[in-house]
Amino acid sequence: MSCFIMSDQAHAATANTLEYILNSGFNRFGFDAPDSLYKALSDCRDRYGFYCSGLIFRRLYDLNSRAYAGRYKTVTDTTPPEMPSVPPLVQEREREDQHEKLLPWHYKLAKLIDCEIYQASEDATRKDPLLLALIDFSRVYTHFLVSNTADYNAAPWGAI
Repeated sequence: MSCFIMSDQAHAATANTLEYILNSGFNRFGFDAPDSLYKALSDCRDRYGFYCSGLIFRRLYDLNSRAYAGRYKTVTDTTPPEMPSVPPLVQEREREDQHEKLLPWHYKLAKLIDCEIYQASEDATRKDPLLLALIDFSRVYTHFLVSNTADYNAAPWGAI
């Protein structure tokens, strides 16, 4: 297994999308983040209780850099850079054939989350609450993706 520090743009796109999901939930996205993600990022809220992408970015960067430092036994500056401005991944919901229409951004987010998890799955961070919450989120999100495919919707319910 190897580990690298993801680009600032990748962390920023992930942070932006997680902010939208945590603040808007099911009505906006068709699924809710797991409670573990809300708890793991509870320190990423503003004084009004809204999750902030800049704070989430810092937490993702910190998790990734600690995993990298632990993997390669290096001393790295874990001070996160300024969050870059990136275009949002999120697009308006669309429906098709009685289910959510999956758009390219859905898959981009899935790959970003998978990469975040892979990069942080090191001894130094293996039990970190944020990593465990990202794994929970990935399970919820993957279920959302699968359950919104035509093949899944065409399969019989409770029958062969």
